[in-house]
Amino acid sequence: STRSETGRFTRGRNETQDLLQRLDGSRRFTEALLGQIHSGVIAADMTRRITFANRSAAETLGVDILACVGLDLLKAFGQCHALMTALDTLAEGDEARVDVALVTGAGEHLDLGVTLMRTSGLAPTDMAYVLLFRDIGDQRRFDSERRRVERVNAIGNLVAALAHEIRNPLAGLQALAESLLIELPDGDRRHEYPMRMLT
Repeated sequence: STRSETGRFTRGRNETQDLLQRLDGSRRFTEALLGQIHSGVIAADMTRRITFANRSAAETLGVDILACVGLDLLKAFGQCHALMTALDTLAEGDEARVDVALVTGAGEHLDLGVTLMRTSGLAPTDMAYVLLFRDIGDQRRFDSERRRVERVNAIGNLVAALAHEIRNPLAGLQALAESLLIELPDGDRRHEYPMRMLT
C-alpha cells in the first residue's frame, strides 16, 4: 500500500511538473508574441499597477521595460482624465476607446489611441485591465494634410469656374469688337473703341 501511494505521489508530482513546464512554455511564447506586436500592450491588476508591458509599450511610454512593472497605470499615462474616467466606469468584460495626449519622459508629445478592456472574473488577477495602444499622431497629421489638400483643390476648382465665367462674356465682347472693326469703314474715328476692347 505504501508502495502504491508512493507511485501515485511520484506520478502526480511528475504530471504537475510537466504541467508547470508546459504553462511556463506557453507563458514564454505569449510574452515573445506580445513582444513582437507593434502596438503597446499593458496588463494591470485591480490596484491599477502595471503587471506586464511589451517592448512597444515601454518604448512609447519612454521607460525601461523592467521599470514598467509596478508603475501606476494612470501615472504612466500622464494622469489622463479620459483614461481615469474609463477605468472608473468600465464594467467587467467591457471595453472602451479613449484618446490620450501624452508627454513622454523624454518630453515627446504623443497622441495615443487606447483601447481599454476590463477582463472578466475568469482572467488572472494580475490582468484585471488590458490596454492596447498606438501612436495616432501620424494618422492625424496625415488626415489634416489630406483635408488641407482637399481645401486647396476646392479653391482651385472655384477659381477655374470663376475664370471660365469671366472668359465667357469676354469672348463675346471680343467677337463683337472684331465684328465692329470689320464693319467700320477705314479711317472711321470709332475704330479706337473696339481697339481698346481688344487690347
